[in-house]
Amino acid sequence: MITRGTGNLLMADVDALVNTVNTVGVMGKGIALQFKRAYPTNFEDYKAACDLGEVQVGRMHVHELNQVSGPRFVINFPTKRHWRSPSKIDDITSGLITLRDEIVKRGIKSIAVPPLGCGNGGLDWRDVGPLIEQTLGTIPGVEVRIWEPSGSPNPKAMPNAAVRPPLNRERASFLAALGRYVQSGIANGLAIEPRVSLLEAHKVAYFLQKLGLPLGLKFEKGTYGPYSQPLDRAVSVMEGHFVTGFGDGTSGAQALLELDKEAVEEAEKFVLRSTEFEVVSRRFQKLISGFEDPFGMELLSTVLFASEELVDPPVTLEKIVECTQGWNDRKHRLFTNAHVATAWERIKDVGLHAI
Repeated sequence: MITRGTGNLLMADVDALVNTVNTVGVMGKGIALQFKRAYPTNFEDYKAACDLGEVQVGRMHVHELNQVSGPRFVINFPTKRHWRSPSKIDDITSGLITLRDEIVKRGIKSIAVPPLGCGNGGLDWRDVGPLIEQTLGTIPGVEVRIWEPSGSPNPKAMPNAAVRPPLNRERASFLAALGRYVQSGIANGLAIEPRVSLLEAHKVAYFLQKLGLPLGLKFEKGTYGPYSQPLDRAVSVMEGHFVTGFGDGTSGAQALLELDKEAVEEAEKFVLRSTEFEVVSRRFQKLISGFEDPFGMELLSTVLFASEELVDPPVTLEKIVECTQGWNDRKHRLFTNAHVATAWERIKDVGLHAI
């Protein structure tokens, strides 16, 4: 029997939950990341199986939850070979046949199925939906609850059973700097809530490193300025413990991170022991004052990155303007000559141009 699922699939009252995965052991985004947080033991089991080459398209990786209530199984359904690759309809077709066999073999009476291969996989629901119904809808005595593509749940509603990571020097420095950035924005009338976009968070980390505080991050040229993929992973680990809002990573740079007040206070106590952090923090505050919004931080970081990484010496304002506006269509549209000049003056005032 086919029924339609609504709300958060991970909260469904069913025997089995289907999770979409790749075959290389990464649950970095979308519903797979939600499952990674909600069922850490499933991820560990899946990752170990991937390392052994046991997770393949067309085959199900089944994890028994062994819990008193709730789902009995998480069924990891490979919808793509590599997380960077698109999904293929043939892999969905073969996987559904195997999934049907698993449902019958394990005596599953109800199962929640996401839009397999759609979203990050790139498949069309108009092709995938009928396949699911045709393959699974005729199993006697089984409710197949199907979720259509509808976006991600609110990050606060996503279950998270992951262990809180330790508050080490890097996390404490980053979190304390985010807190100070938000307070500076509120004081300057550029923010009204203790939240920061992921875009701004990237720039905060970028500036901390440029000012001499090592965080172990590598930044490259991105759509919105300097971007660090490892930082996305770091924020994902912090989600639900120090910040909330990254969710399953599908909101991208526009994700709004709400800082946990107690975590920020804990981070502040940690960095009080660091003279190095306070020295960097003073220069950081001077650098970003008046730029505490997504536009300002993108502008300031783009100009700094262009001056250091993209402009051939000797560095001149004219070259920086040309490089900044030529970065992409977005920056050509947003940043005027005057904007770039203002940002460059601030960078020179702080002494970053000489670092």
